[in-house]
Amino acid sequence: MNQENKENYFKFEENNIGYTITSYHRRGDASITTIEIPAVYNEKPVTEIGNCGFLEATFLKSVFIPESITQIGFEAFSCCESLETIILPSGLTVILDECFSSCKSLQSIEIPEGVTEIGEYAFNSCYMLERVTLPQSLKVIGQRVFSSDRNLLEINLPDNLEELERDVFANSEQVCVYYKGKTYTQNNMGDLYLLFQS
Repeated sequence: MNQENKENYFKFEENNIGYTITSYHRRGDASITTIEIPAVYNEKPVTEIGNCGFLEATFLKSVFIPESITQIGFEAFSCCESLETIILPSGLTVILDECFSSCKSLQSIEIPEGVTEIGEYAFNSCYMLERVTLPQSLKVIGQRVFSSDRNLLEINLPDNLEELERDVFANSEQVCVYYKGKTYTQNNMGDLYLLFQS
């Protein structure tokens, strides 16, 4: 994708290291279902996807994120209702609040090693989400991160997790949560939350 085409698809703003994509211009274009985010713009790295950058890009099914991206903003992909596939870059450390909320077609997600925190409601109302892989680096899972994920079947929490907010799995009726050799369902989920109360 040349410079002109990049500008036809995305709005860029300079940051301290390179560029942030702050908006996706083609979110209403039903003919575009797959998009590859550029790694370079103006000969500098594209390092961030800004807050609400792809909000309500309802026709996108697949998004390819380059390894240059180290931060994905608040509500960046929220309400991308057709999104089925997204591979997160290995340089991420935090997934911010509501980042993938209401991605109703997302089927699986692998959080890369290095991510230490998942913000509130990050994967809330992802109705088709069945499989989630969490890294051992994860320390904090915010409020209602996996709530109303009605097809989520199982999830393994890392042993070194430090904070798990209440209602993380609210209304996710099928989920089995595995933590330190024990299994938690909606019948005893309160016991899991109690382990993290100070």
